[in-house]
This record gives sequence, C-alpha cells and structure tokens, in this order.
Amino acid sequence: MDVKKSKKKPELNEQLFVGNYIDVFHQGSKQHKLAYILSKSEKEIEITYDGISRKDNEIIKLSQNKINFARRFTINYTGDDFRQSKTSRDYLKYSRDECDKYIKELNSIMQNNFQGLSPIEICLSVRVRQFIWLDMVLSSEFPSKELATPLEYIKTYFNFIKWYFEQFPKYFADYMRLQNNQELYILDERASIAACLTEVCEAFCMLFGSIWRVLKQENSFFYLNYDNLQSQLEKVFPAPNFQNFTTNHNIDDWNLYQGATDIVKCIKKTWPFYLRTMSYFKQIGGLQAWEGLLKFQDNAEYNYIPLKAMQRIVLTQKYLSQYFQSSEQAQMAKRTFEWLQNRVNNMSVQDIKDTDIDQVKDLTSDHQYYFQKGFTEDQLNRLTDEIQLQLSLKFLKSSFLEKRVKGISEIKDFTEKLKFDQQTNLKFRSSISKDDLIKWIQQNKILDQTLLGDSVHPELIKRSSDVAVFLCRNQAFEVDYIDKIWTNNYDKHETTQLALYEFFKTVSPYLSFQGIEKLYNHISAIPYSKYNENIVSMIKTFTESALSQRFHEQQLSLSPEKRFMTFNQLWELLQDRDDQLTNSVIQEQCFQAARNIISQIPQTKQFISCYFGKCFELIGSHKSVYQAISFVHYFLDKQFKDDFNGKRELIQSTDDKYNIIELFVQDIEVYMEKVRQYFKNDIPQDIILYGVQKLSQNVFFRLQMLNYLLQQNHLKITYEQSVRLWDTLSSKTKGGIQKKELNKILITNYQMDTNQFRICPIYFDKEGEQKFFNICLMQSRQK
Repeated sequence: MDVKKSKKKPELNEQLFVGNYIDVFHQGSKQHKLAYILSKSEKEIEITYDGISRKDNEIIKLSQNKINFARRFTINYTGDDFRQSKTSRDYLKYSRDECDKYIKELNSIMQNNFQGLSPIEICLSVRVRQFIWLDMVLSSEFPSKELATPLEYIKTYFNFIKWYFEQFPKYFADYMRLQNNQELYILDERASIAACLTEVCEAFCMLFGSIWRVLKQENSFFYLNYDNLQSQLEKVFPAPNFQNFTTNHNIDDWNLYQGATDIVKCIKKTWPFYLRTMSYFKQIGGLQAWEGLLKFQDNAEYNYIPLKAMQRIVLTQKYLSQYFQSSEQAQMAKRTFEWLQNRVNNMSVQDIKDTDIDQVKDLTSDHQYYFQKGFTEDQLNRLTDEIQLQLSLKFLKSSFLEKRVKGISEIKDFTEKLKFDQQTNLKFRSSISKDDLIKWIQQNKILDQTLLGDSVHPELIKRSSDVAVFLCRNQAFEVDYIDKIWTNNYDKHETTQLALYEFFKTVSPYLSFQGIEKLYNHISAIPYSKYNENIVSMIKTFTESALSQRFHEQQLSLSPEKRFMTFNQLWELLQDRDDQLTNSVIQEQCFQAARNIISQIPQTKQFISCYFGKCFELIGSHKSVYQAISFVHYFLDKQFKDDFNGKRELIQSTDDKYNIIELFVQDIEVYMEKVRQYFKNDIPQDIILYGVQKLSQNVFFRLQMLNYLLQQNHLKITYEQSVRLWDTLSSKTKGGIQKKELNKILITNYQMDTNQFRICPIYFDKEGEQKFFNICLMQSRQK
C-alpha cells in the first residue's frame, strides 16, 4: 500500500469536532485523560471525561493550553480499572444505527486499506472510537431483538483483527519509527497504522475473555445476555469446530486476584460462548494470521517483527493458549521461545539499534507462567540466559557505542551472579555454570572485542575489568593479554590511558605472578615525568599485590633490582629532593602508598632489611628524615608487632652497620643549625618548614623516635652524645626550642626539682648516667 505521508502537524482545531476524542489535562489526576467533545464554540469546548464516574461536564477554554492530541490513550485509560463496578460513559448511548455505522467503518477500512484517512483520523477511528464502542458492547446487556447487531459487530471485529495481523508485517519499520518519535502518529499515515497494534491486541484480549474488567458479572456481555445468546450465536457464527480446544478450562490461566469469585463464576458459565467465538476466529484464518507475524518477511528494513512489538504479541498468545489442551499449550510456548531464539540470531544492524538489551529477559519474566507451560523453571532460566548472552554478543560486536557498553555490562552482570552462592542468594542465581561462562567468554574473544583494536573506548575498558577479574579468579586469564592490552592502549588519548590504569588497578590483585611480572615491565617503563595521581594509584594497588605474602617465594627468585617491584618507584618519589622528580601531591601520594604497604602487608626479611637500612641512610644524609622516621616506626611496630626477637635482631644488625644513635644526634645537630641560620635576626615565632611541620614538631618528631628506639632496650646513648643534644637544643633560637624537649625524654619527671631528680635508667651506659646526673645537678645549683 502506498500511503501518502503528511508533512505538517495538524492544527488542534482540525480535531475539535463534536464526537471526537482528545486528551485534556485532568486537574484531579494531574495528567492527561481521554475526553469526549460534547459541544464547541470559537473560544471553548464542552467535554466529558471517558470512564470517570461521579463527574460533571467541563468547559475548557481553548486558550488554557490544556488540550492535547488523542494518543496512546489506553495507557491512561480510566475504564480499565477492574475494581469499578461499571464503566461510566454517559455520553455514549447504544443504537442499532450507530452500531451499523461502526460495522461499516471497519469494513471500509479493510476494503480500502486505510485509504483516504489522515493520520489523526486513523487514530480516532481504530484507537479511540472503535475501541471504546467495542468496550461498551462487551460490557452491556441488550434486549433479545437487538442482540443480532452487537453480535455482528463482534464478528466484524474478529475479521478486522485477523486482517490487521495480516497487514502489520508491512509496517514493522514504521512501528519502530513511531517508538523513536511518538508524534509520528499524527504526522505519518503508516506510523499511525502501526500505532494501532496496541488497541488491536487489547481488543483481542477483551474479545477472548482475558481482561478482568469485562469478566466481572456486571460487565460481561456473555454473562449479561446469557439466556438469549445461544440461538443468536448460531445465526451469526457458523458451526464450531472444537478440535484441539479444551472444554475444561484451567482457572489458574487467568492469574486472578484473591477473592475474584464473581469472575470465576462468570468464566465457568460463559466459557462455551468464548469457545465458539474462538472457533470462528480459527476458521477465518485468525490463528494463521497471528502466527504469520512471527515468520520471515521480505521487507527492506525489518524481516522479522521488532522485539519491541513482541510484548503485545506474546500477551495475546498467552491468552490465546488458554483455549487449547495442555499439550498444545506446551507446543505454543515452545514455538514462541524458538522464535525469540531465531529472532536474536537473525538481528540486523537496525534491529540492534532499536532493541533494548533487557527486552527478551523482561518478556520471559513478565510471561513466565505462559512459558512454563512448555519448559520447567530451570529450563526457562537456562534458555533465557543463553539468549541474553547471545544478545550481549550481538550488541558488543555492533558499531554503536551505547549498545557495545550495554553488551559488556550484561556480560559483567553474568560474572557478578557467579560470586554468590546459588542456594542462599536465589535472586542472584545464574543458570549458566562458571565453566560454561568461561568457555563462552574465551570462544567469543570478549576481551578482544573491548580491549584491543581501534574501536576501544574508555567506557568499554572500565566495564571489562570485572570480566577479566572473573577469569583471573578462575585461573582462565591469559597473561599474554597484559602485553596486548597495554600496548594497544598506552599511547592513546588521555581518557583511554586513564581507563587503562583503572583497569589494571582493578585486575592486578588477581593476577598470577607471571602476570605481575609482565605488568611490572610496562609500569616500570613509565617515565617519572608522566606520573600523575591515577598512575600512582595504580602503582599502589599493583605494589600491594606484587608484595603480598602469596608471592614471597617468587620474589626471592628475582634479581635484586626487580625483587621488590614498583616499591622502588614509590621510594624514589617520596623523598625530598632539590631537583624534584614530581610535584608535592605525587610525592605525598607515594609516601602514603609506601606507608600503607609497610604497615599493612607482611614483608620478607630481605625487604625489611633493605628498606630499614635505607631509612637510616636518609637520616644520615639529613634528607627526607620525616619519611624515614615514619617508616622506621612502621617497620618496628607493624612488621615485628609480636616478634620481640626479630625486632631486636633488626635493630642490632642495623646499629652495627650505621650506629643508629649517632645518626640521630648528628641529624638533630644539623637540623637545629639550619634552623638557627634560617631564622637569624627574625622575630621569634613558631616556624613552618616545607609547608607541613612546625619547627617544634620536627624537633620533637626526631626526639620521639630516639626515645622509641632507646625504649627497645637494645641501644644506649653515651654521655658525650647526651651533652651534644643538650647543647644543640639549649642554644637560643628564635623558635623558642629549649632543652625542655630533651628533658621530656631524658628525665622521668619533667619539672626540674633537684630533690626528686631521677635519670631514666634505660638510656645511658654506666659512665654516662653518673656524668649526666652530676652535670645537671651542678648546673641546677649554680642557678
């Protein structure tokens, strides 16, 4: 059919005629409701809302901007509430002439294939007038002499549904255009015809007794007219053929609400009438027309019905199956599912663009009762998951970034499900086993699709990390991917590099040691000039993984320069330098990362010995002392928390090599001299160094660590060293640092009272203790 397309949106006054339907903003519900025009003038119209009980007619000013075009009205259709005893529709009165007019209109549409109707006229005819008239007929009681015409109308509607099902394949593409632009129903004739699918399927369900509202005794045509129908049906509908139909209906098929006894009674009483009308629908080829919707069509854009239209089609088949014996119901459910499988396997590029990834999953979930007529719950879940994986792969291989992201996200969700115990977390259950999912991921090269090649995107890289982790957890991640992924993405755009670092930050805790080595080779090649917060964050996580206890044995097999992996990089960058390798933010980030590793992750003796010694080398060079002292504390307090002997051996061996106490004394002397020189002739004040530590805090930090080391009972301070400390702290400075800081450490009671003066016995050798006591006492007496 060659239908003329409208270019311009029709003006509102083109549909403001008495007897037309429009959408009007309803003050009570705060949404648009379907309304019927009772009268019209130049400035206003009188309307009545359809299906709303206890209502008055309303005057609407055209200037109020409350009027909309009539569209998709069944979504907010007020007459579909099954709790209502009777649909209120005062404006609509049945007459034989009116019913004949509606019969002729349907016949004309079928004969002329919608020719001569504008888009808005198609909408008002099929989607509104005919639908509401059918609803009124199916919920009314008629005198015996009037029954023939309503039955003829019902029969004509059966013919129209069958005809529309035959025509709909021509409008597959138009249906999808409508989904992407809802206003096309008033701009384009073909889109308007395609839009009728909703009402046609809804009418189908009403005619075959699947809508609760028209199954209530007060709303049921067959129940209300029961006594007069038998003879009338025989005149209008031909002799029935009940082959394959069930005469013993299963009331569970209606999925009724609790307490729906009136509906159960109505179904039982009227079932023979519904069987007879279904027999007629079958005889005129209605079932074949319905099945034709699922067949291959030789169309330019869509060879199969769009998946977005399948929600309506499966709904009709769900209710259609109620009429058949259980064996036939099972076959119908299986055929529908086979069609879904075939549909996904044969998706075109346009299909992928127009399809939501959850459509099949939502479809099987919404109509689970129907599909379980052909499958067990486990079988259905398995088949649905298989379709979902296939759909994910289709999306992932497409050229649409949004769809590719949806595809990898769906695969990621499958890996997430397998984290949970299938017995205790039923809502997370996956019917796909771990081994099957691994095999599927590898066979379809999922990581190649998202991480390699020119079509890589940061969003794909981010979502691929969970899939890679899943493979790592199950020893199925190929370590060669590390080289491929890094090489493919390292020199790309900054956002891609950032995604790459985040990827390996997530994956590195789960890599094998072989994978750790490969990744180390790439990270160690990054020049310091390129370091940023993201790279350091990745290095932190990587180093924590590389230095974890599970790899201690492998670490020791490496050459000394590689043994401690990227901790070397952190160590270099956390130090204070005249020629800083990076900025202060990166330096602090590296310091925090190294401190966390030392304080939280048990390390080998080789690692501890190496970097514990490096700490004292820094103290001896009077550089990065704050960092070095922090690490000394964490090494002793965290790595040897409950190992007294190990702590003693470490301190002793280090003291043999570096003379620890002397290093501290020299460093404090050097530091205090720098302070005096720096603040010479300045106003006395508490001083800030490097923007972080106050002068008094820096001094106290050194003395505090000295105190901590002396408390270990392995080291002693000599008299000569104590005098040097006393002298350097007693020399007047603008910072006000006096010997009180030393007194806090060397004297048990801080207040200088010679009568109660005691020396801490743990610090000095025997000679030093006596000399120190005498000199302090003598100086005190002189004062």
